[in-house]
Amino acid sequence: KLTEETRKEIPHTLDLAYGDDPKQKLDIYHPENAENAPVALYFHGGGFFEGDRTDYGYLAAPWVKRGAIVVLASYRLCSDGFTKLDAVADAKSALKWVYENIKTHGGDPNRIVMSGNSAGAIMTANVINDMSWMNDEGIPTTAVRGAVLISGIYNFPLDYNDRPDTLPTPEIKIAMSAIQHIKKVPPKIVVVAGSLETGRDNYVESSIAFTEELKKLTDADVQFHVVPDKDHLQAHHIFNDESLPSFKAMESMFE
Repeated sequence: KLTEETRKEIPHTLDLAYGDDPKQKLDIYHPENAENAPVALYFHGGGFFEGDRTDYGYLAAPWVKRGAIVVLASYRLCSDGFTKLDAVADAKSALKWVYENIKTHGGDPNRIVMSGNSAGAIMTANVINDMSWMNDEGIPTTAVRGAVLISGIYNFPLDYNDRPDTLPTPEIKIAMSAIQHIKKVPPKIVVVAGSLETGRDNYVESSIAFTEELKKLTDADVQFHVVPDKDHLQAHHIFNDESLPSFKAMESMFE
């Protein structure tokens, strides 16, 4: 319902394919007559088992009102027989599509900020922790101005007890551990978690560890923010909460 209301107010282009799978599609929300607008590319959460871009269109509203384009991408899910590595591959494909095509929708391909919540944050972290892959795809690493990672897990120890169909092998656990593969990153990164996101999956602890490792191994401007009174099911609202320091930090990436 929130997405439906947003679509009544904000111009949009829906169901654009960036791959052949039905899930490899994205929606674009944009200002009227956008021209060289900054771009936010967002990946939803859902434990790699559920969720779709159509559930999160409302997150675009405050960014579009500020003159930005928001691209929401779906991706292949483990519930359909894929792995987390396939989701990361989709995030890279979506970024490539945005870089190559967003200009025709009024966007600036050289001012992209990547973001995601939960599974989407894990995907994003594994795209931006080493951007050397972009060279082979014809994407300048400077095109990604920054990243905002909301409530992700950035290290999967070999004894991590996740569903076996998402991390079925030790090799995949290592490959999905963004903290273990930090090399070339964007100039600005914001890592965010809700203060109530503790327990078995301690998102606060994982976010702090990833932030510290990024600061140690790179020259990027890395910030960590804890949002009071937010649990994991509420954390995606951090992306569009204009009152938060993390929102303002992301806004500065578009400059």
